[in-house]
Parts: sequence; structure tokens; C-alpha cells
Amino acid sequence: VQRVQPGVDTVEEFRIETTGSSARYSRPATAILVTKSGTNVLHGSLFETHRNNRGGLRARQRQDGNTAAKLIRNEFGGAAGGPVFIPRLYNGKDKTFWFFAYEASRQRTDTFQRDTVPTAEMWEGNFSRIFDNNNRQTNVYDPLTTDARGVRTQFPGNVVPRSRLHQFFGVMNSVTARPTTATNPFQDVNLEIFYNTVTNTDIYTLKGDHRFSPSDSLSGRFTRSRRYFSQVGGRFGSPDPALRDGFGTGRSDSFVYSTSLTHTHLFTPNLFGEVVVANNRAPHGNGTLADFTDWAGKLGLPNPFGVSGWPTLSTSDPFGWDADNRHNQHLNAYVVEPNFTWIRGKHSVKFGGKVRYEYNNIRELQQAQGSHTFGGAWTALVTPFDAQSRV
Repeated sequence: VQRVQPGVDTVEEFRIETTGSSARYSRPATAILVTKSGTNVLHGSLFETHRNNRGGLRARQRQDGNTAAKLIRNEFGGAAGGPVFIPRLYNGKDKTFWFFAYEASRQRTDTFQRDTVPTAEMWEGNFSRIFDNNNRQTNVYDPLTTDARGVRTQFPGNVVPRSRLHQFFGVMNSVTARPTTATNPFQDVNLEIFYNTVTNTDIYTLKGDHRFSPSDSLSGRFTRSRRYFSQVGGRFGSPDPALRDGFGTGRSDSFVYSTSLTHTHLFTPNLFGEVVVANNRAPHGNGTLADFTDWAGKLGLPNPFGVSGWPTLSTSDPFGWDADNRHNQHLNAYVVEPNFTWIRGKHSVKFGGKVRYEYNNIRELQQAQGSHTFGGAWTALVTPFDAQSRV
């Protein structure tokens, strides 16, 4: 229920047990949902709700001071149920019923991002315009000219020759967003951009009921749900909008498979019981859209663990290209719950038990792709007296 809610059209009734609930419930607060069943009459329903705020409202928030926040949401689905009728065998009236429901939602929004990214000149090796807010210039020195005293020669005009630019530089240029303003990135942000986010939810529920006799009935239900979320940028970095599997992205994919089988038996008019057998499986994965791409190989970086995904990359200041940790988990639970009710005169006694077996497999990769920092000391002037870098 936390990740994917049950379909609205599948709920016949619900009850919430809070403080002071009976001993049947193992937790302080419990929500009980009863799934709809088919009836002797074929019935069904369809629904659709659409909301589109792309044009914006006068009072709606404007994330960049101008553009209205985007919200496009569509919810739709349907449900149907009825009796099972098999010619020459039996008429399903009052005996066997089926029910099916499908519910889905599609949501599209935009995430506003403000960031600092390298300029076109920098990607060409031209660092002649690196000035801070105090108008102090940063000079770039050739590390290959370091002599025995630690002194280096400055690149002429603070321009690195093209022949000295590694393939890594070209790949990073192709995947990073371009500045949207002429602001010096060493003085203020020079990128304002919107990144698309997608949220899709699908829920299927199938239920069958069969009455063997007035004293025996069997009910089974299966629910499959999925919630998928993706964000193409704006999380720990600002990729090129055309890049769909790079840094700065987000991904979450949650499945729920829920199965239950309930047998109800009336022993006597005063004694009846039910046995519930259920299984719940919930695989879930989250991270970035780069998780399945060999970016270390594309960037020419070491990858000792041989894992796919985006490595952490940063400079001393102010640029960064990062991604989230990759996390996978498979949660499983099996439940057997017998419950009985005995009515004796004005009194009723309820008794039973519950066995729940869980096992969870969880894995999180914390930057196994590598973490790389490109410090300014590599191209700074180092004095021979205290081995401290100087700009």
C-alpha cells in the first residue's frame, strides 16, 4: 500500500483498526480492505479523469519567475464482474463468480534546475576568462613542465592545446547541458533549465469466488501493480536534455505481486471459521537512468569492479557530474492465518493464529563505478618553499 495503492474500483469496503484493536491484529493500527466480487448479474464501469495545467494559471507557482509549473495527469481504468456459466456443465448462478479491475495513471511534470556548467570556450580548452567575483583571474599551468623545484610553465593565454585534450573531455562535452546565459560560471549560475519527469502506475486485480455448498466457499485474489518513475535531469547534475541515460537522472521501479486464497467453512450454526493463505512479493529498484550503461568504458576511466552506471565526477569548484546510488531490494512474505468464531448464547469467542514468514534481499552499490575528483592543484603553480599551490 505504501508504494502502489489498490485500485479504487476494487474496494468493496474498508475498516481501520486503531488503538485498542483486538488481539487478532498484530500491529497497533491495521487497515482491512475487502475486494469486490462478481455477482449473478454482469456489471462493469469505466472512468477517466484528465488534468492539464501546462498553460498555467495566473496564481500558479512559477519556478523560474516566468513559466507556470507543468502538471499533466491522466487517471483511467475500468472494472467488470459477473457469474461463470459453462454450457453442459452447470449454470454458474449462485456458485462461481469472477471480477477483474484495471486502473492506471500517467503523470508528466517538469523539474526546474539552476546550475553552473562549463562554457563552450572551456570545452575547447580556452580558460582565459576564469575570473572570480573579485575579478581575480585563475591561470592554468602545464603539469608536464614541472621542474625539479616544482615550478611550471603557464599555458600561453591560458589555452590548452587541442592535442592535449583527452577523449574524456570530448565525451563530457557531449553529455553536459549548454549554458543558457552568458554569466561567468565562476561568478554565478549560468544554466536555467526544465527537465521532464514521468510517473506511470498500473494496477491489475483478478478475483474468483466459488461456493461448494451453503457451508463451504473458496475465494482467490491476485493483484499486480507497478509504479515507474523517471527524471531525465536535475538530480545531482545537469545533463544534456537529449541524453536519457546519463548523470543527474533518477529512476524508481516498484512492483507488487499479491496473492491470497481464503477458505470459509461453517461447522455448525454457532461455529464457523476461515483460513487465509497469502503471499506478497515486492521487487523494487531505484537509482539513475545511467545504471545500465557502461559509462566508465565510454569515458575511458578505470572500472575495477566491472559495474555499469555513472561514476562520481567533480572539480574543485564549481562543476560536478554526479549520480545516485543503485539500490535493489526484493521483499517477500508468506502468511497463513486461521481464524474461528464460536457463538455461545450471548457470548462469542474468537480464536486463531497467524504465521508470517519474511525474507528480504537488499543490495546497494555506493559509487562502485568509481569516484573521481579533478583538483585545481594539478594545473596550479606550486611554490618550492611550502609545496602549496598558487593560482
